Amino acid sequence: QAVGNRIWAERPLLIFDADGSKTRWLQLFLQAGGYHNYKFLEGGLDALPRENLAPVSGRRSDTVSINQNYLKDALAELRDADKSADFFTYILSSVRFKNLAFISAEEASAQLHISTEQLLQASRQLAEGGLIRFFEANGNLVYQIDPLIVWKKEMGGIRWHESVGQFHNHRDE
Repeated sequence: QAVGNRIWAERPLLIFDADGSKTRWLQLFLQAGGYHNYKFLEGGLDALPRENLAPVSGRRSDTVSINQNYLKDALAELRDADKSADFFTYILSSVRFKNLAFISAEEASAQLHISTEQLLQASRQLAEGGLIRFFEANGNLVYQIDPLIVWKKEMGGIRWHESVGQFHNHRDE
């Protein structure tokens, strides 16, 4: 979805995985989408000396802001019968950066006691309702949640305002 929307078209991309083995499919996808300003870290993170992989102190925040009024309205609109509300709260609990959540479909399926197809169906319903955008890659689900509902750290900064505008402008197109 990000490639199709050209979100990073004007920025150079540095892409890496654990061992450098899973980047070829992405390279083909990027080229097909018209991206040419990117680099892959040869050998992935495993190729870097361990002493260069020290955690960055003082930058981690476990704070996630949730606008309770928007969340209440969103949950009220979801149908209870198909567990979309439960799944939506599961997604919210997985936010790791800005308004992005990364979920293993296998783990979510086991924890919520529903099939992967039901996860995808719930994801489509949430997307149709304008609460999220998502895509699936290699058994993982990547979600962008409406920043009016959830945001890593505090809502109201410049990046938050930009994300609100981008999320809602994209939804209106």
